[in-house]
Amino acid sequence: RLSLLTRALPHLFLLIVCAILPTSALAQTIAPADYLPLGADPQWLLEVLQGTGPSKLRIDVTDVNPADTGTRYVLEVPVEDVTNELRLEISNEGQLLLRSLTVDLTKVVEDLPFDPEATVQLQLDPPALLGDALLVPGRAMTTTPVDTQIHAELDTSIGDIDVDVDVTGSLTATWTPTVPIDTAAGIFSDVVLLSLTFDLRLVEEDSDSDVTVNETVDFVLARNVGFVQVQLDD
Repeated sequence: RLSLLTRALPHLFLLIVCAILPTSALAQTIAPADYLPLGADPQWLLEVLQGTGPSKLRIDVTDVNPADTGTRYVLEVPVEDVTNELRLEISNEGQLLLRSLTVDLTKVVEDLPFDPEATVQLQLDPPALLGDALLVPGRAMTTTPVDTQIHAELDTSIGDIDVDVDVTGSLTATWTPTVPIDTAAGIFSDVVLLSLTFDLRLVEEDSDSDVTVNETVDFVLARNVGFVQVQLDD
């Protein structure tokens, strides 16, 4: 009996360790491209957990452009009253990059007669690394410094206005395991959580506008499906 107990102890210990280890310690290596099956005109049904507007949204790929460094995609992501264009790239090495995103100038520069849809693209040069070609959820986090300028010429009710906004800060991408979810698009078990944290300062000197943005957007991605859930945390 003692011999049987002695042989069983290592297996029992392994079961206990597996039970108490965090999920990230047991996570498998994944390729982000498997969770973003981008191509010509795919669509995803997205369930929104927080924020105003509809609870179900659709994400469209509006442009696919092969480049020397990889393949670039333009995604239209409706967020509240603004359709945010994300320009992603899957590099030749398999990395997931963010090249630009939409900025709503009406929330940056106040007291000017802007059109309600005065949006511009914030170009990231170099692009922000969102994920390596292979990564382990729970152990994958990248931070990209941002130091750039937005220039826009806006046609307003009092004439043309030039706006220059200095943008500094950082963008952090974090991949973590998550539990299976039941969404409007169905039940998904092979999922991963991609969190994008924007820690930015936007300064427009002519209007003495100084705005700090500190927001996190959580995307749940399903293998071979794409976006299935999003949550905006201020």
